[in-house]
Amino acid sequence: MSAISSTHTPRIFVSHSHFDETFTMRVVAAFEAAGAVVWVDKHGIKEGDFLKRINEGLAQSDWLVLIETPHSLTSDAVEMEVNAAQNRVLYHQMRGVLRLLAAPFDPALIKPTWATLQFYDATQDFTAAIAATLDAIRTGDARWAERERQSPGATLPAT
Repeated sequence: MSAISSTHTPRIFVSHSHFDETFTMRVVAAFEAAGAVVWVDKHGIKEGDFLKRINEGLAQSDWLVLIETPHSLTSDAVEMEVNAAQNRVLYHQMRGVLRLLAAPFDPALIKPTWATLQFYDATQDFTAAIAATLDAIRTGDARWAERERQSPGATLPAT
């Protein structure tokens, strides 16, 4: 996979269920190999630290990528992370939320507010899905940078 060609280094928060750790670490490795900075809970967050660590991770990230599986779609922690990220996008504190389909699941599990999010299907072609996700992030970062150049410091519309 080629390195990300942008002046901005993508900062990605990866939301996942720990039941999907193997797939998630494969995604993280692919994003990092492409030049992204990735925040992911690799070793588990202590119960008392959960909100603090998630808030720190989201504050350091421009994008959230949801590793979408039956496990993540039924996880309260993942739901909180994705909803918090969507709120940050609404208030122009993050650039976007993307879905990366990692396993087949019942479409009824998708939360109504998540159904409109762009998704990439890694169940058939992992490499193509990662490349498409990174392309979407690069495109979003370029739009964000252009808006900032046109109106420095202005509130940017969500992408």
